[in-house]
Amino acid sequence: MQTTNSNEVNNRLKRVEQYFKKVSGSTAEDIHKIMHEDYNRAIKRAELMASIDRKSYDQPYVLLIPFQKENGRKVSYRLDLLANGAQTLLYDQTLISVLFFAENTFYYYQSHIDHQTGEISMDLSGEFDYFDVVHIVTRLGYDDPQKPKYETLDLEIGLSDGAVVPIHLRSYRLQSDYKPEIFISEDELKIINRLKKNVRESRQG
Repeated sequence: MQTTNSNEVNNRLKRVEQYFKKVSGSTAEDIHKIMHEDYNRAIKRAELMASIDRKSYDQPYVLLIPFQKENGRKVSYRLDLLANGAQTLLYDQTLISVLFFAENTFYYYQSHIDHQTGEISMDLSGEFDYFDVVHIVTRLGYDDPQKPKYETLDLEIGLSDGAVVPIHLRSYRLQSDYKPEIFISEDELKIINRLKKNVRESRQG
């Protein structure tokens, strides 16, 4: 578990809690700075747990999904209105996944971020060689087909030892005033295509 110091926690807790009391409104640079600093700290943790450095990969792929800890407080959402007229959906608790494509190996990392306190916890890290992948399933669906609240997109990566590695690409909260890209976004497609490309090339060598 990682947190910022106590003074920073108290200040940011009040600021972030206040910010998410409104379900929508104009964006605030200080909140976005806080959240991006949290993401960067998580990326550093991902590198440490994978025993790699910046030279091991060309870029990290970062995926953000709203996530409530078991028996924890509920996730708060806010529809941020950007200066250019665009909208982005923010949440004060994030399940972050960081993916690294190395030459022969795929590294993945996941943790929970509480943006109110800056706490990072529930870290999970793993890796596999592209050659060990025997099948890849791409699944687009909903949390509940009858009464859906979230639209989800997941990868299920089957390995030669029988293990299955789940990668959560998307979990959009469905609401009338926020309409994300339909089907598969450009960023999601980059991850899917790159993984499949690396797996297929590993079998040709």
